[in-house]
Amino acid sequence: MTPQWLTSIQTPLASAFYKRCGSKEKAKADERVAVIRDNSQQIVASLRLRRIGGHWLLRALLVDPQRRQQGIALQLLQFVGAQNPEPIWCFPYPHLQSLYHQADYQLVAEAPEPILTAYNVYLNRQPLLLMCCNR
Repeated sequence: MTPQWLTSIQTPLASAFYKRCGSKEKAKADERVAVIRDNSQQIVASLRLRRIGGHWLLRALLVDPQRRQQGIALQLLQFVGAQNPEPIWCFPYPHLQSLYHQADYQLVAEAPEPILTAYNVYLNRQPLLLMCCNR
């Protein structure tokens, strides 16, 4: 299983994956979408990068429930980090902190204004989120 980027034309494939896994997330053509496919070319993990005020925000990392605890999420996070020279911000749940730490994300208390604004919006909906950055 090798991570890869989807083209903007392929982003509906990620949306179909999210739906198949019971998520309401939808990939958008203006996002960078990374996936991992199994040997039959079925998507088993996906994440999205969205540009916010000149900064990258990682959103909607999801691994097929049948494939969890196999290192797939870490593989996808490491791929995206290696492929993107700019810092990537994310807002993971506390129980995922060790996963993000393994992928070189660190807890941060400060962030650029567009990221901080997005974080505060997320906090209003989901109060137990962390703020991390990989650089």
